[in-house]
Amino acid sequence: MYRMMYRLGWAPWEHGAERFERDVDRLFSPEPRFGCGTYTKPEPGRALDIGCGRGYHAVELARRGWDVTAIDVVERALEQGRRRAHGADVEIDFRRVDITDPGDALDGGYTLLLDVGCYHGLSHEERTAYVESVGRLAAPGASLLMFAFGRGYRGPLPSGTSRANIERRFTEWTLVADTDADTDWLPPPLRSVDPRWFLLVRS
Repeated sequence: MYRMMYRLGWAPWEHGAERFERDVDRLFSPEPRFGCGTYTKPEPGRALDIGCGRGYHAVELARRGWDVTAIDVVERALEQGRRRAHGADVEIDFRRVDITDPGDALDGGYTLLLDVGCYHGLSHEERTAYVESVGRLAAPGASLLMFAFGRGYRGPLPSGTSRANIERRFTEWTLVADTDADTDWLPPPLRSVDPRWFLLVRS
């Protein structure tokens, strides 16, 4: 599905990329969350953009000083991401890698893992593999920032996820934030999908 949509040039999940900086600042604000005390915004280090698409968010991270590796399974999207990074004069390591089966393509040690719309579209088995992969790739104390639709049947669109699902599957992580995402940028048919931001910390 994603290959076809990139071929058609229609990727609605990327339309809100310009709001990324505001959302991240809000999520990383030092506020008490779920009784976990305050959360300290991580200093720039190694970041992994999972399902990076055409590189909008990877470029924003690189502009903030992060050493970014950006992965996707759609080569057409990666090619556009490389051009976007070149135009923004930032260096990003774009790789064609499947997070559910990365093999030895990634060496780990990432202090920030970003997922804008990958996990929520995976099958049950793929989610199990995803959790194993990110656990292996994350540095101790790493942050995982995830954008996902709420649960629901939507035909070819992602089935979404929930706080309960996240907490049940990510047993080696602590969920420190679960907050509504801004829906203004979504096409009208998608504004009822209850999009959320989840922020987790590697135990």
